[in-house]
Amino acid sequence: MNDDLQLNNNEKTDIPDTADSALPDLPETPNNNFNLNLKKSESEPDSDLLDLKETKQPPVQQNVSFNNPGNTSGFTGNPQNPFKSQRPPCYPPQNNMRYAPAAAQPYYPPYYYRPDPKELERMDVAQCASSTGKITIILLVVMTAIAILIEVVAAFCGLVEKVPDVSDPYVGFSPMGFYLYEGLASLAGIFIPSFIILKSSKRTLSDTLPFKPIKGKDLLAVVMAGISLCMVAQIVAVLIQINFNLFGIDIYKGLDTKSGTGIFDLIMSTICTAVIPALVEEFAYRGLVLSILRKHGDMFAVVGSAFLFGMLHGNFAQIPFAFVVGLILAYVRIKTESMLPGILIHFGNNFYAVTATILSERLPEEYGNAIEGVLIILLVVIGFASIYYLTKNKKELFDISPEKTLLTFGEKIKVFFSAGTVIACIVILSLMSIAVYAVSK
Repeated sequence: MNDDLQLNNNEKTDIPDTADSALPDLPETPNNNFNLNLKKSESEPDSDLLDLKETKQPPVQQNVSFNNPGNTSGFTGNPQNPFKSQRPPCYPPQNNMRYAPAAAQPYYPPYYYRPDPKELERMDVAQCASSTGKITIILLVVMTAIAILIEVVAAFCGLVEKVPDVSDPYVGFSPMGFYLYEGLASLAGIFIPSFIILKSSKRTLSDTLPFKPIKGKDLLAVVMAGISLCMVAQIVAVLIQINFNLFGIDIYKGLDTKSGTGIFDLIMSTICTAVIPALVEEFAYRGLVLSILRKHGDMFAVVGSAFLFGMLHGNFAQIPFAFVVGLILAYVRIKTESMLPGILIHFGNNFYAVTATILSERLPEEYGNAIEGVLIILLVVIGFASIYYLTKNKKELFDISPEKTLLTFGEKIKVFFSAGTVIACIVILSLMSIAVYAVSK
């Protein structure tokens, strides 16, 4: 390098900086983050250094693009040219999108199936009717099977004839053996299956068989009123028999029984005809069946249990009378909240039947019928006097309040008789009644 061009370190040069002067002036923009300052360094005066000094940038107003007012992506408009969006180069221009942004969809809450409460009650009524009809069929099948088993065993042991005469009211048994046969069939065919069904269910014994305390005078009045109403039902059954007789049909044929001749025959007749049925049938129908149906109303439970109770007797002669008696017993059971009045009424009604049979066998027909008529009138008078006493002192027994259910009484009865097991029960018992009548003809 020439000496003329050498510069003293302590002297300043007057040579203009042509490189800097040749550069055009650049406009200052808000986007410039740094200023370029060219100066000599005090520590190194021989070299030109580029000193980068950070300068503060004035705040820039972030404008939303006018072409896309709904822009929420974070891109802002250019403050010097608001119609031109300022976006990173890696993204395509938002104004040239092929598809428009999706519109907001309305909110639909989650859908849950809510069945009609009335339909739910209808389904529950049908289930209760099916259960009670099934119970009746089970009792009929078990009772018939046990009766056949007893007859087979008795015939095998030589206690009865292998082919008994169908006109024999004792079907080949002695009077004592016949009543034992009936008592065992009732106990094993009704009580044992009902007890097993009750234990297998979630129902407690105290709820199914309530025994609410009743005053002695009130209990006697209720029992006598119930027996008198049963006598009225007996009159209705006689009228039905007379109407069948007009067409030459004896619905009581093959059902006549005798009380026997000895004292033990009379005792066994009373126990097996009056005591045992009053206990086991009340347990099954005013206890188990009634408690199942009662959840849908008292009157519905009364009618449903009475109908199935009538079907249990298995013949056209006893079904109408048993149905009316079932209405009386079920009503008394609900109003008194006790099984005891129903058991006593049932026993009194059956004991009257045993007494009437004894009178017809021991006395001439005209005297027997006269005494039986006097007994009926006496019981009816006492019964209506008892009803009058109850209307004055136990008015709650006659209070029939409307049932608080969604279905009406007629709708529930329609559902009850539409149940498959109830229909099957009617068909089976009709066939049994026809078979009894055909065999005894």
